Amino acid sequence: VGTLGEFSDRIKDYVLSFGERLSSVIMGAVLEGIGMGVEVMTGFDAGIITDSNFGEARPLHEISEKLVKDKVGRVLSEGKIPVITGFIAGTLVGRGGSDYTATLIAKYLGANEVRLYTDAEAMELAYLGTKRFHPRTFEPLLNTSIRVRVTSLSNPEGGTLIDRLGGPPPLKAVATLRNLSLINVRGAGMVERLGTAAEVMGRAASSGVNIVAIAQPASEESITLVIDENNTEELKRKLEELMGRGVIREVESLSNISAVSVVGHGLRDNRVLSKILGKVARSYNEMIVWFKGNVSLTMVIRDEFLSDFVNMLHGEVLSYG
Repeated sequence: VGTLGEFSDRIKDYVLSFGERLSSVIMGAVLEGIGMGVEVMTGFDAGIITDSNFGEARPLHEISEKLVKDKVGRVLSEGKIPVITGFIAGTLVGRGGSDYTATLIAKYLGANEVRLYTDAEAMELAYLGTKRFHPRTFEPLLNTSIRVRVTSLSNPEGGTLIDRLGGPPPLKAVATLRNLSLINVRGAGMVERLGTAAEVMGRAASSGVNIVAIAQPASEESITLVIDENNTEELKRKLEELMGRGVIREVESLSNISAVSVVGHGLRDNRVLSKILGKVARSYNEMIVWFKGNVSLTMVIRDEFLSDFVNMLHGEVLSYG
């Protein structure tokens, strides 16, 4: 970095990749030490090609699948074990990218099962704050019969099996995403005006703000956004620039809030959903986000009510156990 005189996204990706590179070399040496044939590869060497979105790259599936079948298939046909870095594929796939790379390769090769080893037992709740896995870890397997077994390093015989069959109980978990803020945009001029929501979201995108949740009532007089609290002032300032156009009258923000989600296929059952909504309606929530067919129900709540609210939801989840 000192020699180049820059710390661009490209250089940052390169620096961050060294931990993964060294880990794969160490794992390869361990396997070779017990007499196994090994070939150490980066994700790129294995055939995974991504776009140029540094730090959070997405794979180009068609060409990646062909290359992975050729390159990893060759290593397997030689009787060797491929040790593949997951974090790196030309550009960085992002935090937890090793898990995502594992499921991608499993899909490309038509594997029967993927095993993910972690330091804590967990289901995939990355979008909801647990941060055990890359948020896109399970996307490649959604329309396949490939099983995922999540197991702990301290208890490799135990763990969680994830497959298409599902199973009881109907509610699986409660997850919390903290350090959020809520921004509410109001204005009578928004009613029946085309493109207002797109303009609001465009302001967020141009500021590099990730929207956790968005809601707009049928009256169209307001739009509510939930974002990371660190982005509050920047986005609020951007949205206030729209106030002089006679569309937006007011931009309000509310800090110290969290998003709490209940997860489980039982939410597709109206009886289960109605029971949960009945409990939630009597609580101090600011916003509820759910769409028909979803397997998660998300509530936005002030931090001062968070502990009691989460305990109540845990009680509901356990009541189905």
